[in-house]
Amino acid sequence: MKSQLKNVIREFKNEISKDDNELAFSILAVNQSSQRKSKYKGYMIQTTLSDIEPTISETLNFIEKNVDTKSLDEYDLHISFDDSIQYLEEDNIFYGPKILGLISNKVEEENKFSIKEDYSNISFLVFKLSNGMNNLYIFTKYVKIGRNFKNSYKFTFNGEKLVPFKKTLFAIPSVPDAILLSGSDKSNPAMGKYYIFNRNNFNTIFGYTDAFNEIIENNKNKIRDYNIISFSDDFLEECKKDGRYRPRITKIILGKGFEEYEKVKSNSKNVVKDFKLSIDFTDDGQIEYKSKKDIPEILNLLQRHCVIDALSSEKMLAAAIDKYRLE
Repeated sequence: MKSQLKNVIREFKNEISKDDNELAFSILAVNQSSQRKSKYKGYMIQTTLSDIEPTISETLNFIEKNVDTKSLDEYDLHISFDDSIQYLEEDNIFYGPKILGLISNKVEEENKFSIKEDYSNISFLVFKLSNGMNNLYIFTKYVKIGRNFKNSYKFTFNGEKLVPFKKTLFAIPSVPDAILLSGSDKSNPAMGKYYIFNRNNFNTIFGYTDAFNEIIENNKNKIRDYNIISFSDDFLEECKKDGRYRPRITKIILGKGFEEYEKVKSNSKNVVKDFKLSIDFTDDGQIEYKSKKDIPEILNLLQRHCVIDALSSEKMLAAAIDKYRLE
């Protein structure tokens, strides 16, 4: 998949370097807020590809260099690695369709970005490049101009004297937070995937906190019915509030961790004893949740982080588990 990804990026690089390129190009500025019903508001920015070409070329160079030097790994809700580009399927992005749906070839008053807009309200930018067969979407957090710069008087130097600069600056970063490749070639494994270069910004852009909370909320009744954890609603609410635990409990839910625990819960007391976990059980065998301090140990148990080293037989807690079936 890595070679196919590189080939597509190079195709766009080669095309954009041509003076007579036929790439379709658009920029979307997005105002993001979880305090209103419509989480995303989009505004089309009118410009030409030739004006923005140096920035886009630098972005493509960045992508190509990172693909060359880093590994490609499936997105993990909990663990990230600096030397890895994580990817995930387009269909798995909760707010992806809503954001992409804001991009329009038709620029009208209601979706046109104008000088009247408050630039500080922009949350992120989306650049779309299309060569007729493939689409490349580039997502980047908007770089807000610093307060000291905004409050200072600005000048340009024409070689002889200072000239007042009275226009508003609009900053466009060349380092992407994520990209999406989509196209008609379904046989290409690189297509239909998001590739992540800045995990924190990616999670913010696509509202992962809200998405995680919705997944947790939608599964509350099912988890309660399993009778695995006492006061499970309180347990889940505390997980939702904490950025450390929210992705972990979501990963457990999506990975059917409660279902898997249900199958082997008869072994849980022995595991707690052998690994010296600070977990108590109720009389009817539920994991006893008393306060927030119980959460890390409960998550370790549900995520099956209690492992035995095959070489030393040493019992330990793993930071993360990737499961492979040995044939």
